[in-house]
Amino acid sequence: MDEPTLGARIQTLRPKVASARRRESRAGAVAVALLFLGVLLTIVSAQGFLPLPWWAWSFGSLIAIVATARLRARLTRRRLTAEIALQWLERSLSRLQDRFDFGQDDGEGYLEETHPFARDLDLFGPGSLYHRINTTHTVLGRDALAETLSSTGPDARERQALVQELAVDSAFREDAEVAWCLLEKRNPKDRRDLERLERTTRSLLESPAPWLNEGPGPVAKTLAWIGTLTGTAAALGAFFELWPLAVLAAVWAIQLFILIGFAAPVSRRLVFFETLRTTLDAWTEVLTRIEAWQPQSALGQRLVAPLHEGTPASLAVRRLKVLADRLSWRRNAFFAFSFGVLWMWDLHAWSGLANWWRRNGERVGPIFRSAARIEAELALATYAAAVPGDADASFTSDTWLAAEGLEHPLLPRAERVANDLSLERAGRVDLVTGSNMSGKSTFLRAAGLAVVMARLGLPVAARSFGLHPDLGVVTCMRVEDSLRRGASRFFAEATRLATCLEATNHAPATLCLLDEILAGTNSKERHEATEALLDALTQRPAITLVATHDLELAELAGQHPDQVRVFHFRDQADGDTMVFDYQRREGVLPATNALRVLRALGLPIPNE
Repeated sequence: MDEPTLGARIQTLRPKVASARRRESRAGAVAVALLFLGVLLTIVSAQGFLPLPWWAWSFGSLIAIVATARLRARLTRRRLTAEIALQWLERSLSRLQDRFDFGQDDGEGYLEETHPFARDLDLFGPGSLYHRINTTHTVLGRDALAETLSSTGPDARERQALVQELAVDSAFREDAEVAWCLLEKRNPKDRRDLERLERTTRSLLESPAPWLNEGPGPVAKTLAWIGTLTGTAAALGAFFELWPLAVLAAVWAIQLFILIGFAAPVSRRLVFFETLRTTLDAWTEVLTRIEAWQPQSALGQRLVAPLHEGTPASLAVRRLKVLADRLSWRRNAFFAFSFGVLWMWDLHAWSGLANWWRRNGERVGPIFRSAARIEAELALATYAAAVPGDADASFTSDTWLAAEGLEHPLLPRAERVANDLSLERAGRVDLVTGSNMSGKSTFLRAAGLAVVMARLGLPVAARSFGLHPDLGVVTCMRVEDSLRRGASRFFAEATRLATCLEATNHAPATLCLLDEILAGTNSKERHEATEALLDALTQRPAITLVATHDLELAELAGQHPDQVRVFHFRDQADGDTMVFDYQRREGVLPATNALRVLRALGLPIPNE
């Protein structure tokens, strides 16, 4: 949807949200009024001032209160649904206006130091690609989005087809947003409870725990049914005074003793399922929405397939919720020590859960993994819909990378500067020289992010973008020493460069982005080592972009004109102020600005 359409829908929906809030408030007020009226009528009727007995007024008032409470619950749901839809529209409009921060998780916890490009290309952390894209509401969705961004899988065309399909299907994205937001609102508020829920939910993606398949044995099942029949008969006989209460008490005591023997395995399952129980209803609704989706893309069809194998996933999870509720009844002390004992309730509830898990346990992981992947893909599609001016990548085997008007997608749109980039063949090295702060590193990151985003199926911040689908990415840009690992900056950087070389062995071609490498040694050894490294990269299926201040490396262009090109970024002096245009130009940088920077900061650098 474009801005005018979104603005019109927002203006239409706001009065509906206000109306829903008023109706919900009135229903709550009516319920309170009915409570006081019921108490008053009960008291008055007890004094003989009303024709019906007091219990009739109490019972009638209770029915009216319950009916009003159920009505209010429905009105609350409608209000929440309208509020979520309004928030979704408002955020969609904000994204179109280049505002992407809504307090969402920035994914910093997913950053892996050994990842070939995540840190250097700002995939995770404040202001990162993850931060900009993330619209997920569940821990599984966040995990799936992080895994998707970190993946180097070869399914770029399939991902693009799915993202494009979802980007234009705003109705499904809005509908899914409501379902996932309602699920998020079921999460506990206490941090420890939330962490326990997230751990338990993540465990659903693993192979079913063996103990979940284990139900009561044949002896226990037999005792359960005998106990249920005996307890029911004892209770009925005592109620109709067919035998003394002592018989009922003896049966109760024997069955309580039996249940105590099974308390440990039942309690273990109670803790597991009670953690999930509050969200299973909401997961049922999420799965129902996904099941109704009929994707046209091949990847979308594969993602929804596990939900339709056998019993629909939503029905299976709803049944699990019912069984988990039955087990949780043992938390009610009155029920647990009355009917719970007489009916051997724990054993029946345990048996029902075990039977469900034996039938459906192998499906649980694929079902929730599919739901998580779809939530992650919806986040990608929401971003794609928010950048209609960006270019969808065209995948071709004719060139490795061809970009017109390439920009850095994480910068505010008003501050971006476009540059062209063409990488036709492997074995090529582009040396990028330039003044400090002139845009060398930003240009390298823009190129790397463009490849990553295109392979995710996302639009690229460029006028046009062509990419070979098999082009990989590896970087050596932000390398730091590590006191914990006992590694100096030079050793850490050398290790990362070895990783870059190794990465070129595992793809038809790899885009290597290197920024001021080997700064931790003397200039002579640095120059020699860098020259040797670049020479090695020209012999491999690598396309290398190197940002450097070592102008002597530019001599490689003269020695290997077919393999090495030189570009530069520059600045212009305006008095004591440096002005940058962030434009890439061919050739060697004609002048540097290091001394001017130091002088401008007040350091004792003499004028030239």
